[in-house]
Amino acid sequence: MIGQTISHYRITEKLGEGGMGVVYIAEDTYLGRQVAIKTISPASDSRHFRTRFLREARAISALSHPNIATIYDYGETEDGRAFIVMEFIRGRTLGDMLASADLDLSESLRIIESVAEALAAAHERGIVHRDIKPSNVMVNHKGQ
Repeated sequence: MIGQTISHYRITEKLGEGGMGVVYIAEDTYLGRQVAIKTISPASDSRHFRTRFLREARAISALSHPNIATIYDYGETEDGRAFIVMEFIRGRTLGDMLASADLDLSESLRIIESVAEALAAAHERGIVHRDIKPSNVMVNHKGQ
């Protein structure tokens, strides 16, 4: 999909792939900012997954918290695959940080506290994150 345009988002790079979909970096051609686009993988594309995907987008878009990525948009590609457009967090995953042993105790505790605050905010709205793992936690250049 690199080089393709979905709605007004030009795909520039693949970030990663999970059980449900693929995440790309894209340029919002209207606002001139980088965003992350999560698409349902063709293998997972079914009515059940689309419903779950839309439910995920709606739930997350209802949240406003500094430790939770902001959802900007939801839609479908020309070939009918659902996508979510969200804030692109420039940084490293907690998984990468753990693998390279770049964490001291103080920083580890600060990250754990931030993740707990984000989860508490989601839980207050009745949202349960079903895939918390180090590769789904981003730490930006400010350590947030």
